[in-house]
This record gives sequence, C-alpha cells and structure tokens, in this order.
Amino acid sequence: MRLTRRGGRLDPRQQPQLFEKVNKLALLTAQPAGKAGDSSTALSLLNEPAELEARMFSAFPGLEPIYAGKKCGQNVVIPNLERSWRHNYHDLRDVTLDSLRSTAATLVISLDIPYPGDAVHEKHNYAPGILSDALACVLLRKGWQLDHEPGNWCLRRGDATLNPDELIKEMRSPEFLRANWLEMLTRFQLDPAISLAPPSS
Repeated sequence: MRLTRRGGRLDPRQQPQLFEKVNKLALLTAQPAGKAGDSSTALSLLNEPAELEARMFSAFPGLEPIYAGKKCGQNVVIPNLERSWRHNYHDLRDVTLDSLRSTAATLVISLDIPYPGDAVHEKHNYAPGILSDALACVLLRKGWQLDHEPGNWCLRRGDATLNPDELIKEMRSPEFLRANWLEMLTRFQLDPAISLAPPSS
C-alpha cells in the first residue's frame, strides 16, 4: 500500500487501511508462539477474530466489515471464484462433470515464475485451482450454498458437504477411481453431462 499525504496529513481514505494493517500486526505480535510444523491456518493464531474485527471497525463509523462470515462469502469469495471461472473459459470448454476426474489427473496449466535477481524459476500448476473454482461455480448454480469461515470454506446442499479444493486434490491421486466419482455424482444428483465451462456471454 502506498501512502499519500494531503496538506501534511495522511489521505483520510487510507486511514482505515493503515489502521487495519497496524492493528493486525499488533495482534499477531501479542499472540503466543505456535508449534514448529503446525499446519493450522493463520486465523487460528487469533483469539475471537470476529470480535476483533468488530472492535476494529467500530472505530470507523459508516464502515462495516466485509470479511466476516457470510458477507465475505458473498462479497469476496464467490466473485473471485466467478472471475477465475470466466477467465479460464478456454481451458474449461471441453470439461464436463463426467470428464472432471481424468482432467484433474492430467491437466497442467503452468507458468514459469522468475525470481528477480535469481536464475531460479519455479513452475506452478494452476490447473487444480482453476478446476476447483469451476466446480464450485457450477455447484453454486445448481443450488449449493457457500459455507465460509475465514481461512476455510466448503459447499453444502442439505446434508451433503463438498470442498472443491480437497476433491480436486483427491482426483489427482491414482487411488481415486472413476467409479468413486460417478457414485458421488449419483449421490449428489448431478448429471455427468453438465459442462464446467462458464457461460460464453
């Protein structure tokens, strides 16, 4: 974030952003140290994050938290999923629910990421994330609901729960058989012919 000054003072539009960053740093430094190798989410380091967020925003009348619970799902998570989905039409145009398992196991969409001043390049496969986002968008359009907590999300419909990220990871494993996937589609009452491509318009 770049800070700008107006007449010797910080631009008032940037004060909430600055306050949020300073507050987060102060909260993190006051937390007890975690265990080495702990795979917990960063949010788990904070005590009562919803209360902390509410206290932080109470200092700025007229602003309300968009990252809390359902608001974050509606205002941030779903729009980001849909943006990814629309942006990747070309890679998804031939993928259906039926072919998703084999596509997840084989599709590679990679970029070389150079590090400034270093000869090392890292290849990162974006395919699992793209397929996960597309599956989430298709399920949302089929009546599934986003269940979102900071640092964690899944989709629900009735008693059924599905985490698209975890499912795509499982599909990339040779142990995940086509029969497993077809059984899930039947259980979730999803037509295997449904396309994962976003609407073309």
